Amino acid sequence: MLRMGVISHSKSPYACPLVALKKPDGSLRACCDTRKINMITEFDAEPVPDQEEIFAKLSKDCYFSKIDLSKGEGRVKPKPDKIKAIQQAERPTTKTQVRSFLGLVGYYRKFVPNFAAVAVPLTNCTKKEEPNVIRWGESQEQAFQTLKSKLASSPYFSSLTSTENLHRRI
Repeated sequence: MLRMGVISHSKSPYACPLVALKKPDGSLRACCDTRKINMITEFDAEPVPDQEEIFAKLSKDCYFSKIDLSKGEGRVKPKPDKIKAIQQAERPTTKTQVRSFLGLVGYYRKFVPNFAAVAVPLTNCTKKEEPNVIRWGESQEQAFQTLKSKLASSPYFSSLTSTENLHRRI
């Protein structure tokens, strides 16, 4: 296996025995027995951040390009017409229109910090005891505009223009 390039020499402080197991068709499968290394490995409670967390932290600093992230697992690639619809959405006047707007922006809720808290004034308008024609106040307007602006300014939905300075780090 060393000659075939399947395994290589390593000076890593971590190691686990490699064993070859026979598959039902007679071919061999390389497997690692990680039981001993798992017993001495220190638990790291810090979860690995997902792409959204990383990009959100980096979004305020400068511009970045993505390389080979076109098939990133769990990513939502918004359709430009959906983002345009959010940006151009008119103020809802009925429960149905509020529900429609909340459904549209709710699909991208993970890009808006505290989405549920921001949307409360709009969500309250859809309650059973509320009239069908919405009594629009300052809190509803603020929630409506905040949701629109947060999604419009999200680093996930914007693209670079050719006039911006770019820096490359290797």
